[in-house]
Amino acid sequence: MAVLGAVMLSAKAAERVAARVEPKHFYLPVHQTIWEAVQSLVRSAKPVDLVTMRDALLAKKKLDDIGGVGYLVRLVDDVPSAESAGDYADIVLARYARRELIGRAEALAESAYRGQDLEPLLMTASEMTQGLYFGITPVVDACDVLGELKNRPGVTSLSTGIPFIDGICKGGGLYRGEMNVLGGETGSGKTLLGTQIAAHDIRQGRRVLFVSLEMTAPQLVARLVQQMTGYRSEYDARQAGDLASWEEGVGEIYRAGMPIYDSSLSSNPTVEEILGWLYDEHDKAPVDRVVLDYVQKLRLAAPGKSEHYDVHRQISEKLRVFAKKTDCCLVALSQINTEDRGGFTVRGSKEYQMDAAFLAGLVASKRSEDDRDMIVQKNRHGKKHTWETRINQVTLCLEDSLGGY
Repeated sequence: MAVLGAVMLSAKAAERVAARVEPKHFYLPVHQTIWEAVQSLVRSAKPVDLVTMRDALLAKKKLDDIGGVGYLVRLVDDVPSAESAGDYADIVLARYARRELIGRAEALAESAYRGQDLEPLLMTASEMTQGLYFGITPVVDACDVLGELKNRPGVTSLSTGIPFIDGICKGGGLYRGEMNVLGGETGSGKTLLGTQIAAHDIRQGRRVLFVSLEMTAPQLVARLVQQMTGYRSEYDARQAGDLASWEEGVGEIYRAGMPIYDSSLSSNPTVEEILGWLYDEHDKAPVDRVVLDYVQKLRLAAPGKSEHYDVHRQISEKLRVFAKKTDCCLVALSQINTEDRGGFTVRGSKEYQMDAAFLAGLVASKRSEDDRDMIVQKNRHGKKHTWETRINQVTLCLEDSLGGY
């Protein structure tokens, strides 16, 4: 009811809200009729107030059906503030979405009870939320965001603690609100790279989440502890007479409380399930960075008959949208295929490298078995050249190549 009264008090509210809300979004037929009159006035470039609404409903012979002028007056009197019209519209849209979702779910349940084939049921389930409104509009007034831009840099980044990457990226690190892809062949050290970045975030007091689709949580934490302390166990630290370093590093991990999604504890998790967890965690407290190891193991809940490339296109898009909505730095680890001429491609699909703001791969070096060259193929906001550096899996650190930059 509040949105109906608000548009009769504010011309600006009427113009903005009428473009978002349709008559079907209201539950009561009376309110649907009133909103039809509101939209008719807005489209005719006429003001929306008690007088024009009365005349519009009289012309359609529906004034008595809605309760007369007295009901319109009551709607206006019950509005706390016309400035909150957008919030009232969000409530209307959210309740409409809930009603629609309940109806669709009941229809799906009925089809399942009747024994309908599973594949079409799964397809219907995956499409169940399409077309629903959740109070979020893709249309934004530029004036509404000017204040946010006043003190915000053009590109926001998060340092990785790796001088080579931070040095060539604009802002000094991988990009927030973007998907950043770090690739490597099996055993090349990409998970070590991911834990190295996570360890740096913990030291900086940032909130980092780790999605592990390959290692178990204990295996991952063991690597993280080694990154933080320099030792594999407390026993090794004691033997080296450096228990203080162990306690300091482990204490930082305890204080950070880094949540880990351990896929070994879930039965064949989907990208929708994982993103649901990430969104929930972000709602609890804003997330600075997400490390995902690794993208080729992601799958859709109901891929249907989609081609392989289309499945990865959808997954890549979902990851990119998550990063943008939460303004977090998404680091997606990936498997790659190396090429004879020294380059590489992301394994399975080019969608990830097309959507990435930053793309780098760890390629085997001819210098020694332990060395890797890091080749940057894409750096959307930074230097445009291809750079190489050396990663040594024994020391777990990156060094600039001889050519420097």
